[in-house]
Amino acid sequence: MTSKIAVDKPGSFALLNGDEAVARGAVEASVKVAASYPGTPATEILEALAEVSKEFGIYAEWSVNEIVATEVAAGASMAGVRSIVSMKHVGLNVAADAAMTLAYTGVEGGMVIAVCDDPSLHSSQNEQDTRYFAVHSKLPLLDAGNPQEALDMARDAFELSEKLHLPVILRLTTRVAHGKARVKLGRLRDLGRRADFDKQGSKWVMVPANAIRQHRVLEVKMAEAKTLVNHSRFNVIEDNASQIGIIGSGVGYYYARSVLDTKKFSWLKLGFVYPFPQEIVERFALKVKKIIVIEELRPYIEENLQRLGLQALGKSELELEEIGELTPDRVRQAFASLGLANKAEEPEFLDLLARPPTLCPGCPHRAFYYALNMVNQHVNCETKSALAAASASTSAPLRRRKCSTRLSLESAQ
Repeated sequence: MTSKIAVDKPGSFALLNGDEAVARGAVEASVKVAASYPGTPATEILEALAEVSKEFGIYAEWSVNEIVATEVAAGASMAGVRSIVSMKHVGLNVAADAAMTLAYTGVEGGMVIAVCDDPSLHSSQNEQDTRYFAVHSKLPLLDAGNPQEALDMARDAFELSEKLHLPVILRLTTRVAHGKARVKLGRLRDLGRRADFDKQGSKWVMVPANAIRQHRVLEVKMAEAKTLVNHSRFNVIEDNASQIGIIGSGVGYYYARSVLDTKKFSWLKLGFVYPFPQEIVERFALKVKKIIVIEELRPYIEENLQRLGLQALGKSELELEEIGELTPDRVRQAFASLGLANKAEEPEFLDLLARPPTLCPGCPHRAFYYALNMVNQHVNCETKSALAAASASTSAPLRRRKCSTRLSLESAQ
């Protein structure tokens, strides 16, 4: 059966989640190298690419960690081949050393760093907002709000990467990565490129003398990016001649549209968010008298508006924490607090048993924890047997029984 992301019918539609959409966008852009380290909610990106790797001539690998995956993709890109590396937000911490230096060296073939943030920590040890890593590293960032945007941004990110000669970060969040939607497919193509590495050491080897020079080159690239961001098709104004304007990014923008009468407000959807699109934001601000910002996790957009001297109602006024993911009900309640929407109905309380998260099927750590669990059961069983034997014979001295921690194949089964 042909994979959904391999269908060669431009203009047709497919039901894809955000991760699969990223993979499809990469295939449409003629990606040839894909690397990753598994981590929910980003795992399915490489899984989808690996499934069609032979069909499209893609080298796909699970790397030993995220920094190795990033360097594998970077090596291909330095040789002029398009590549993608994918990881979850905490994986970007592991890859940070490589990513920061790549901003200085730049790339030749388009390179996309797909990062899936996990608001509400469904399968993570912390919450992070990758938009701030883009600021830290000075790498352009696209913020997808649904699977269609994930596909379009993934495909266009390669073009942007080659125009700026920089890796481009594509950010998804859990609901975008795992949510499914009807996605319009684009044209498949093969650029037919051959790898050709320029061995000029001053360009790739970041010893201090080279690095300081490349830092100045990076500033020139970012100046160009600031021009491109204000004309990006992913930053869109919808002017409804309203006095109230809503600026949003990611899935929160679409939640707001789902709970409000869209025609009563003007809208600015930000998809290309770093560098911050100052020009289009200021143009939008001139059209409205009041600005409301809706965004998940940190107040990135809100803080940038403050730097521009623009007043906006944000996290505090909407009573939205920087903790946890947005939901349609939370967004409705936020706008209801401003008198702009009806309050959300109180959900019926269901006294359900807690279901703690489990390790994902196929996770390399799963067999290890299974073995530990079996050993633990074996040791507990031996201990209980020893205590039972001791209590049955009070005259006999208690003999310590040695519990073997070796797990035989039979006991494991």
